[in-house]
Amino acid sequence: MSELKTNDDVKFFVLVSDENPEQKFVLLDNEPLILGKKQHIGVANRKMSKKQMKFIADYSTGQICVQQLGKSRSAVNKQPMVKGEKRLLNYGDKVALLYKSNHTYHFDSVSLSYGIDNNKKNSYCTNKEIIPKIPLSHSTCMWVNRGTLLVFNSKNIVHKDKIAAFDLDGILNALLSGKSFLDDDDDYNDDNDDDDDWQIDNHKVIGSLKKLFDNGYKIVIFTNEVDNVGNKENELPLRIKIENIPKLIRTPVQVFIANRKDIYRKPAPGMWNALVSDFNGGISVDMDKSFFCGGAAGRPARFDSDGKLVKKDQSCCDRLFAMNIGLKFYTPEEYFWKEPTTKVFALPAFNPNDVMSNILYTDLSSNNLFSSNKEFRELIDKEHKKVPEEEIDLYFSMFQKPSKKEGILEIVPINFVPHFKDPYHEKLYKMFLL
Repeated sequence: MSELKTNDDVKFFVLVSDENPEQKFVLLDNEPLILGKKQHIGVANRKMSKKQMKFIADYSTGQICVQQLGKSRSAVNKQPMVKGEKRLLNYGDKVALLYKSNHTYHFDSVSLSYGIDNNKKNSYCTNKEIIPKIPLSHSTCMWVNRGTLLVFNSKNIVHKDKIAAFDLDGILNALLSGKSFLDDDDDYNDDNDDDDDWQIDNHKVIGSLKKLFDNGYKIVIFTNEVDNVGNKENELPLRIKIENIPKLIRTPVQVFIANRKDIYRKPAPGMWNALVSDFNGGISVDMDKSFFCGGAAGRPARFDSDGKLVKKDQSCCDRLFAMNIGLKFYTPEEYFWKEPTTKVFALPAFNPNDVMSNILYTDLSSNNLFSSNKEFRELIDKEHKKVPEEEIDLYFSMFQKPSKKEGILEIVPINFVPHFKDPYHEKLYKMFLL
């Protein structure tokens, strides 16, 4: 059997013929693919060069760089190219080997559960030659770009039914000697530290993570990086630090990075759902044995075990994330240092489950209800224009309830009764959304 190059949780980039969808050209990361006339694509056209176009896939960005090599014009999305010109292809983009010809291909990807026969890479292949393979583990690290979600798989990652999940801020604060790696909003802050300047002196934390791995857990990290992915100044240091995590803890890890305020951003469940459906090698997750550990737990200012004042948590998004997906939750202090379970913490004033169980008594003029509905709408309907929080605050600061003293004959309360056509939307509505 020929060797298979696999990455169980990623999609292999392919160029698919629009004339013959069975014809696919597989692009591996940073390996050039050159397409030209007959011997490459089975087409004899005098205008087409043997080396008409060159394609190089970059899996870290989710894009393909295409360069025209031939004398005759090619095209990207019907826009002509000239010899030597380069363009970037995004998912779904189309290229024409010859301008205004039918020799067109679109940028697509192979199903996650497939591997590629090395003998077929960068060459013509059919669906039958994209060989099914049961996912095992990665032999090399890999970044996967899903638009607003980035996923990092370290070397030799093995998928398990038990997930030990951590917030990036929480796990790094536990690992590092008192240094805060991220800012208060769980977004990356370089703080002018050197990218590789990580000094871990907490062997107990490393030992705990290694023990989890030895006991059949996969170590997974979830982080919100809304302002930093796509920012060249911050993204590269962030990637370097994340790639260093498995080296420092000596355990394979998988890292999910939400880079926009959408379904992937905690406390919304998108990153967890992606893990379960697409990034665990088809293995079902044991929810009873899995857990999530994070530092954004809604705790007030407090004193630690050494009597040092600890400022209040800036949010409770980690606790809400665990509540939304139904996982046991620990703070880093509870999990790593075995401190007593925190009993004092603040949740959002508005609980969406109250709307469903106590509809008649829901205050429709509530700022909290309005904000939750706004967040829900933005997650399920991208067509609506987003409403800034400042405008909401301004509205409610000026709002006055009507009174019969104004000469109004009758004030009729209208009950808020949400209806859902999609069961998933109802489930999502009942979650805490920030």
